Amino acid sequence: MKHWFIIFLLSGIALVFPEGFSQADGDDRPQTIDTPCLPGIYLQTPQECILVGPAAYLTERAVILAEIESQSEIFLPVDPSFGETSYQYAKIYSERGFVFSSLEDAVEGSNVSRLIQPGFNYVSFTEEVDVDGRSYYQIGFREWIRARDVDRFVVPTDFSGVTLTGTPERPFGWVLYETPAYKIPTFNNPEIAGNLTRHQIIQVFDTQVISGFEWYLVAPGEWIEQRKIALVYPRQTPPHGVRNGRWVEINLFEQTTAVYERGEMVFATLTTSGSTEFYTRPGLFQITEKLETTPMRGGRDEETYYLEDVPWTMYFDQRRAFHGEYWHDHLGYRSSHGCANLSFADADWLYNWAEVGDWVYVWDPSGRTPVIEALFTALIPEIYTREDLLE
Repeated sequence: MKHWFIIFLLSGIALVFPEGFSQADGDDRPQTIDTPCLPGIYLQTPQECILVGPAAYLTERAVILAEIESQSEIFLPVDPSFGETSYQYAKIYSERGFVFSSLEDAVEGSNVSRLIQPGFNYVSFTEEVDVDGRSYYQIGFREWIRARDVDRFVVPTDFSGVTLTGTPERPFGWVLYETPAYKIPTFNNPEIAGNLTRHQIIQVFDTQVISGFEWYLVAPGEWIEQRKIALVYPRQTPPHGVRNGRWVEINLFEQTTAVYERGEMVFATLTTSGSTEFYTRPGLFQITEKLETTPMRGGRDEETYYLEDVPWTMYFDQRRAFHGEYWHDHLGYRSSHGCANLSFADADWLYNWAEVGDWVYVWDPSGRTPVIEALFTALIPEIYTREDLLE
């Protein structure tokens, strides 16, 4: 049987495509192979040499780069039209929350219609008016607030996840903050030149556990430690209880959300779920209500909050919900009061995709989220009507 190979010399490195090496025709005696392969890229397993040393390194590098290129084609950006809103948002001074029912009252500082109690407070506004060199804002409930009572304006994060053309073959995710990668999976080894950037999307090609922490190979010779990234683990079968192939999945350990339709992943992104005092409950739930915007307030003691026009809200576990967030920019970390926070673009995308009755599967692969019922029956977000807020 004849064999063939094609050699390309590229920067002095051989690129080898063996079709299957064998011993000479007519010689069927067993042979012991102990010769290292020549440096090159072997796209099929060689039969006449051992793939070790430079040949193994170059081949692994080529395979990973090819897979990065091919798999990256299934990750598509979220349509930039998602996340657009007419609202602007501002934080209120802790000691000031005077709301007036008319612009005239706001200018005069009289006839306060309600007072926003001290806490973590944000208002939405749609109009700014200047009177005698001072600014006033018309907020979401057609009331007015003075600019001097506003601490700062906030701009929602511009992060967005990805839509997908199919379920990826391996875990993928995002870098949470700018960080170096390492040639070997330990901090005591050399860093590679240049850093991985915040929110850069990566794929995982290998995993090693060093000193109790997982390290991930995200590119040839580039290892990154688990705490610096948030991963999505593609699921090949639905969670127990989901029979229609359509569900939303929250990974509490990784702080990521993935969406499946007909059993295929169609969307994935970063999430912020409940903090250690306000856990997001693991379990299988269903979306019960959708609201394009809604006010929220809740908490306890110094942890109280008041948030106007929280956008694209989808309740799935009592008053826990997916919704857009404008008051922080640390998606990928736990910090909410039990809800699953998303960027504006991601919340808008999910709101348009989701239907009441869709399944929501919440799980913690680390097992660190407690399942004590008492922890989930109090301190959950609340929804209020305009009349409630005016009391």
